[in-house]
Amino acid sequence: MIKFEWFETLTESQAETLKQFYYSLPLIHVEQYPGWNNLGGDGESVKYCVAAEDGKLKGYVIVREYKKIEAKIILGPLCKNADDTIGIVLEVIRYYKKKNYLSLLVLLGMSVGTDATYIQYSLFKKHRFSWHFDKLNKGTLLLKLSDRGEEEIVRSFSEGHRRAIKKGLVNNFTCRVLQCPCEIDQFANGYFEMLDRRTLSSSLERCKRKMSSIYDWLQKEKKGFFLGLFENEKMLGGLLVLFRGEMAECYCGFSLRDDRKLRINHVTVYEAMKLVKQLGIPYFDLGGYFILVDEDDQVYHINQFKKGFHGEYFFYPPIMYFDLKPFGTSIIRFLKYAKGKITYRKRISP
Repeated sequence: MIKFEWFETLTESQAETLKQFYYSLPLIHVEQYPGWNNLGGDGESVKYCVAAEDGKLKGYVIVREYKKIEAKIILGPLCKNADDTIGIVLEVIRYYKKKNYLSLLVLLGMSVGTDATYIQYSLFKKHRFSWHFDKLNKGTLLLKLSDRGEEEIVRSFSEGHRRAIKKGLVNNFTCRVLQCPCEIDQFANGYFEMLDRRTLSSSLERCKRKMSSIYDWLQKEKKGFFLGLFENEKMLGGLLVLFRGEMAECYCGFSLRDDRKLRINHVTVYEAMKLVKQLGIPYFDLGGYFILVDEDDQVYHINQFKKGFHGEYFFYPPIMYFDLKPFGTSIIRFLKYAKGKITYRKRISP
């Protein structure tokens, strides 16, 4: 019989056990890496649910907690079979119903397919949930690097992307892996400038803490790299790439505004792709692809940029919303809508 245990924090031994399990799986997401949420010192409130049978670890999940009313499973649980995944999600439902939460959001960390469908039907039979087809539902674009040479990969890009990369390469740019804290500071400055330009909430100090913590983590775990694109030692753009199983994922990146309309992102992604291929990682993940965004949304244009690399679509199952109290999900949606309206009015007011 599977036994479930809940933890607010992990001992060093527990964290190491979960890390070993994490790295044993072919498809993983850093959102479920033990301690990832604490990087930067602004850790969200989370709980760890660990499943074991006869002393053997069967799986685990990191659950994010918001305002003591909403719980979220993002790209989890991590298990080796579908039945263990179902068991953990049902345990999470039980736990947060008992704690009087309103709603549970679950985004499974697998592709749409037989396993995901089996999990969803089995969960629906035990506890009804709803789907909302909105811009929070996500996928990605994957480029297979392992069975093709560099020239063949580039030929698969759109004509516009090939031209942009060729034009970028003749400029006086240098692209290199960032190797010191001062370069990570430059990356954080550029990334924050992009967030500020897009009116996404953050602070420069928080951004610096987060990037510095991720850099320290990478120095220890060797599971990714920061890449910077420079012109005369000025960083024009950058990309954070994280390794997860058989994939290397574009986790986040930026490019500075430039009146010359340089194709900074095209060159940075291309150089990152080359490095990933040299490291022998089979797939390059271009990061989130949100198919339901409106055409006037900045994310739509980011999608178009990613499509130009002609990767294969990979879609996650639709998000499941479990009401833990009557109308729990609807109440949370209304509260978020009201908060968004208030925030917008404050931003535009003189």
